[in-house]
Amino acid sequence: MFFLFYLLYPIRNIWSNGVLGFDTEQKLSMLLLPAALFLLPDKSMDFKLTAKFYTVGIFLLSGILAKNIIQFYMQHQTIPFYDQLKSPVHTSYLAMYFAYWFAWVFYSSKLHSLKNILFLLLSGLTAMFVILLTASRAGMINILILTLLIFWTLKINFWKKIVSIITFFSVLSIIGLYFYQKDEPFRQRILDAKNAITSPDYCSTSSGKRFCIWETAIEIIKKNPFGVGPENIHRVMNKVFEEKKYTWAAQANLNAHNQYLQILLAHGYLGLLFFLVILYFGFYQAIKYQLNLFTFALTLLVINFIFESMLETQAGISFFTLIFSTFMFSKKFKNL
Repeated sequence: MFFLFYLLYPIRNIWSNGVLGFDTEQKLSMLLLPAALFLLPDKSMDFKLTAKFYTVGIFLLSGILAKNIIQFYMQHQTIPFYDQLKSPVHTSYLAMYFAYWFAWVFYSSKLHSLKNILFLLLSGLTAMFVILLTASRAGMINILILTLLIFWTLKINFWKKIVSIITFFSVLSIIGLYFYQKDEPFRQRILDAKNAITSPDYCSTSSGKRFCIWETAIEIIKKNPFGVGPENIHRVMNKVFEEKKYTWAAQANLNAHNQYLQILLAHGYLGLLFFLVILYFGFYQAIKYQLNLFTFALTLLVINFIFESMLETQAGISFFTLIFSTFMFSKKFKNL
């Protein structure tokens, strides 16, 4: 299925522009990684290898962020938020990575020793701290929904689940309120989201600009039900941005900031249908083989696809392909 989805891009680019296009090269990992995992002689190693590499990547990211936080604090005597973090990946992806790491560690931990309990607490606090520092609204939604899913799938009685959920959200709320009161950049990110919903001039807010981009994408889709082709998206969107006087969007050469709309722009309704079939097949496999960690990952992806065109960046393509491919070839890992 990945192979067929990948082929949509060079075929549509050749049809529309007569060239393979940048997408053919950028999305090559969608083809190569599943093929590599399929050719592995021992499929039982897939999940363990992925877990190790993912954990190493998180530790490396944590080290880079720790250095940046210390340097910023030494210069400004305050904690950095959002773009002040100078993260090697966009803060939305950073929040997603740490949210899934939190789910992975929390759900997989065996609480039979003090060392494991301490590791779980350290991992959870690190993930929460990083997500709050990113000030990513999508990241906060991710952690809230993931927490509900994790507690709901744990094998404990109903009332323990309810108490655990209430306790977790109470602690998270206290931490969030502390940052809201003490740090101006964090508070402004939250207020900006509120203003985007309540203000009639929502295009003047950072969050509201995303709504304006979505409206523009939908206008183009209505006129082009079969899409405009991957290579033509920026050109077509910039033209409409300029007509609507969205100079800030045209100058930044922005994409749709929504993966579903991005696919509609590139391939039309048939392309989106094919993409949704891939997601449905993933959820079907996750439920059938009781791969709860795969369910968590798919839930993260579905949420983040709403706020970002994830498959237009290597950070998004890598996460999508790695997680999807690993679990699709790890059916024997029941109750994950």
